[in-house]
Amino acid sequence: MKKYLLITIAVVLSSLLHAQNDITVRLGSTDASTLIPGDNVFIPIIVDTVSPGSYITGIQVDLVFDTTVMNWNGSNSNPSLGFSYVHPGFGPVTPFGNWMIAENIDGIIFTWIDPTFNGFPISSGETLLELVFTYQGGETPLSWDLQQSSLGLYNHTLINGCVCSPVANPVIFHVTSLSTNLENAIVVVENDSVFTNLSGNAVFYLLDGEYDYAVSKIGYETHTGSVNITGMQTIEIDLLPPGTFPVSFNCDVSCDNGFNGWNFIIAGDTLTSGQTIHLTTGDWAYSSSWLDCFPVYGNISVTAPLTIDCGFIGYNEPHVVFHVNSSQAGNIEGAMIEIDNYSLITDIQGEAGFCLPGGEYTYTISKEGYGTLTDMFSYDSYCQDTTLNILLNPLGIGDFQHNRFVISPNPGSGKFLVSHIPDGSLPVEIRVFDFTLKIIYSGFSEKSDDIEIDLSNQPKGMYFIQFQSGQKISSKKLIIQ
Repeated sequence: MKKYLLITIAVVLSSLLHAQNDITVRLGSTDASTLIPGDNVFIPIIVDTVSPGSYITGIQVDLVFDTTVMNWNGSNSNPSLGFSYVHPGFGPVTPFGNWMIAENIDGIIFTWIDPTFNGFPISSGETLLELVFTYQGGETPLSWDLQQSSLGLYNHTLINGCVCSPVANPVIFHVTSLSTNLENAIVVVENDSVFTNLSGNAVFYLLDGEYDYAVSKIGYETHTGSVNITGMQTIEIDLLPPGTFPVSFNCDVSCDNGFNGWNFIIAGDTLTSGQTIHLTTGDWAYSSSWLDCFPVYGNISVTAPLTIDCGFIGYNEPHVVFHVNSSQAGNIEGAMIEIDNYSLITDIQGEAGFCLPGGEYTYTISKEGYGTLTDMFSYDSYCQDTTLNILLNPLGIGDFQHNRFVISPNPGSGKFLVSHIPDGSLPVEIRVFDFTLKIIYSGFSEKSDDIEIDLSNQPKGMYFIQFQSGQKISSKKLIIQ
């Protein structure tokens, strides 16, 4: 009959922890096919996951294994709790605060207690201790024997290990319902079944490969699926009450920062693209908009999991802002901008924003005392606002007739010839503005000779050329291509 060695494990926790704190502690595994008798076998005790800000004030190790396969050699390596280890032989003879050991016919007990009782911080991925054994041959499971009360305020999950070939992977099924851990759900993988613990975890030991699973609990919809196991991993499962389905809102994200400005309001919650809400079966009203564009209202019918995209809503609308100003008066408030059937009035900053599908549009801008300007624009920017700077000159300031100034070629490669018909308004000041209304050229015409303007060092695009004599002003567009 095989003899088993018992090593007791208990974790004592800080009294400051709350009941929702979780910890997952795992025994390491070793591939027995790589061992020969006499080899050392290292079995680490690893904290896979733990709630942030957690502390440990004491630990006892309790491990069951087949002693005909391996024997503890009286040592450990890599203790991370800040105390050296001294093997005392038989009986707990090491000082309080260090590792202590007691041996009897029932097993071996390792004990460490923090003498300050303040506790040492522990974090996910930390190895608390690595036990060293001498291999004798064969295979053995490594299993924990731990009373739940010894874990204090932690919701705990203990993962067993093994010295076996091939090594099975510990796989955690973490079961929740609407973000709450779900205890006593049954998880079935192939022919094995495990109930979830207080942390919502059920642990299986699986070789690499494809597995079918089912998760169920009375009062919840059963969840089935398959998973490809390639090492230790955690599978997240969300069980929903009957008649409840996930609904998500998804728009294409083409911006580098992953933000496209959409929001979707339903059941009192505001979702951004990719977020999910759970709704019961029935009809639900929603509204959706892009940035501060006009909202769209509608209804959806929830009978199954549903993803709502921009195409479903009939939306594909970037945001374009008109900035209307005058070189004389600055920002122009109260100008009317008309595009198709839409019309808006500029605010005190001279701005008005439109939500329109990307494309080419004709617009008209008018304001009493400034006349009317009609032109075209095109744009296709889905990641940020597109701003069009519009120069609108006032009337009654003796504006020039446009046909008194001829620019050729326009569009051009950067060099333009300006000809004008004298009307007694000389000298004429000439300025060229870029798209941000920054002056990139200025000059004077003292007579009616042609003037050459060289902008060949400027990038391709649209510019504005302005002619002013006294209070008379006229503006035209220049195109460099």
